[in-house]
Amino acid sequence: MRISRGRIYAGAVAVAGSLWIAGASLPLHAHGTEARRVELLSWSRDRIVRVIGANRSELGLNGSKVATETKTIAGRSCLFGDLFAFDVADHYAFDIDEGVDLTLTYAPDLTQPFTVAWDRNGGDGFGRSNEMQPERGMILRQTTVRLERARFAGLGILKTDFAVAARGGIALCDVAVARTGMTKPPAAAGGVRIQVVDSETGREVPARVGLYDATGRTPLPSEQAILVHRYADETRLFWVAPQLAWPSTNRQAFYVRGTYEAQVPEGAYQLVVTKGPEYRAHKAAITVRAGQTGALTVSLQRYLDQPMRGWFSGDTHLHLMRDTTDDLDVWGQVTAEDVAVAIRANNFQSAPGQAKGYLTVANVTADTGLTSLDSSDPLQGHGTSASSSAAPGGARPPCRAGGSPAPGRPAAARSSRSRSPTCRYE
Repeated sequence: MRISRGRIYAGAVAVAGSLWIAGASLPLHAHGTEARRVELLSWSRDRIVRVIGANRSELGLNGSKVATETKTIAGRSCLFGDLFAFDVADHYAFDIDEGVDLTLTYAPDLTQPFTVAWDRNGGDGFGRSNEMQPERGMILRQTTVRLERARFAGLGILKTDFAVAARGGIALCDVAVARTGMTKPPAAAGGVRIQVVDSETGREVPARVGLYDATGRTPLPSEQAILVHRYADETRLFWVAPQLAWPSTNRQAFYVRGTYEAQVPEGAYQLVVTKGPEYRAHKAAITVRAGQTGALTVSLQRYLDQPMRGWFSGDTHLHLMRDTTDDLDVWGQVTAEDVAVAIRANNFQSAPGQAKGYLTVANVTADTGLTSLDSSDPLQGHGTSASSSAAPGGARPPCRAGGSPAPGRPAAARSSRSRSPTCRYE
């Protein structure tokens, strides 16, 4: 499918980067439901309940395209591949904050330089070791890596906790984790209630939120945070990509639909709230007291209104699982980034040999109904006009800015951009 736009600037959804373009043609390519080459492996060790082979970890560490296989080395069952993600048993370690010693046994003759990444408290939200050189001269070698401030809250790919990767491959024959036992007991809890509004309209708006205690740790979000569809898994807490502006050295965040309430440990927190590049970021210090609920309203100011200039933000390649147009989580995520045009990469299952997807626009939606990407016609949209059902002779009637909301379109997606097109493709 090929989408042509008169004026679009590509923005950021979740951890995607941003790009400004005008008058460009945008090719789309489908990757299916899961583009990360995920393979669940029947290989377990003490305190490890799942092992996944993949080409990315969601912890800042990616693999390549080396096929995963099992090898017998020195009488041991070993894994060979370029990236493995591991799920530590929750009864042993879940949502901790301490150093964890990770001991790897590997076959050096089949191993390239390798790196470890893990779910970490504070900072970027993940830790990453220095690249380690395999030590030759023996059939098997061992090395131990200290995973500082390990969290192990299942924030890696498909709720895993740490990953090991080597471009060209690594042969892993054993993995062992050992806690240092330094996690402090949780403090007494208090409540926080946050409302985010547009300063001009006074309406509640979806936004991206960061909440950090004095150590940079983010309490796990409550179920009121938007559930982000990340390829074929889901998470509420994610890390903000380094190329995106973020007014804190801590870069874990979550999305809210306009209001958010949670119980968190008492203490001082840094609060960060953003909504795309056209709103000023909000940063403040708040205090949560045990047994009390503090309420605050964050008023976000739009300092630049690109839609009024005929420019609309967009993200042309989203990996979001969705079966229906009115998925509130997807609408909330897209709108929290103030993205007007968001195009999914056909990421849900369809019949073999077929492709079907949705073009999603924060104010315009279309079920393309495609059965073949090769046979599709371009959809055209220019400025504040967009196409709906074709009129006689091929003419496409425009939709007007500020028109009636599209049928079935969630209020969250239309609350903050009333001056943009509000038509729906059928």
